[in-house]
Amino acid sequence: TLANQLSGRPAQVRSLVLTQTCLHASMAGLRMAAPLYALEHGYSKVSVGALVALFAVIQIFLAMPAGRYADRNGVVRLIRWCVFACVAGASLAALMPSYAILCAAAVLSGASIGVAMIAIQQHAGKLAGSSTEMRRIFSWISLAPAIANAIGPGLVGLIIDRAGYTCAFVFLALIPLFGWAASRGIRDLRQAGSGGTANASSMELLRKRPVRDVHVDGAQVVHPR
Repeated sequence: TLANQLSGRPAQVRSLVLTQTCLHASMAGLRMAAPLYALEHGYSKVSVGALVALFAVIQIFLAMPAGRYADRNGVVRLIRWCVFACVAGASLAALMPSYAILCAAAVLSGASIGVAMIAIQQHAGKLAGSSTEMRRIFSWISLAPAIANAIGPGLVGLIIDRAGYTCAFVFLALIPLFGWAASRGIRDLRQAGSGGTANASSMELLRKRPVRDVHVDGAQVVHPR
């Protein structure tokens, strides 16, 4: 497989892909279930549109701080916080389902996947030892949103039909825990002399075409037209 060709780092690549898939699946499922719940309980289309927008809006404000934090402190702790936020959002929706709680869950879930994506892509860039390896790694990373958008909404729709919204929200709170388990295979990579270039490393990654392509593909999958 492609992962076995990555200079002895296939385990970390698998961990990155599995972690992002689990977090993204939870967010995608919640992004479908929350608007359906709101519509069934009589909320207006404008309210539902605002609810869906919250999944993306918070990412605008967290992107740069998340990148700087990952530069200085590594990605492992950041990913663990993302798992916590994702679990907390879905758990709130399961325990106290209301429009206000769903809005809070949307913010937490959207923030978690946005920050996790930045951390995972940054770590993937550090794993690559050459441009060829970088293309291979990001080919794998780009699969995670597509897989998650197939798994999350599909399973959640089935659960809603069979068991109701509460069970669906509980399921969405459990998925990120598998991401936490997968993230235990990720190890922070400390680079000598990184202190002076920490603020620039995220922008250096964005100058690489494979990284830009993944951001574009991810945006199209997360926020389809």
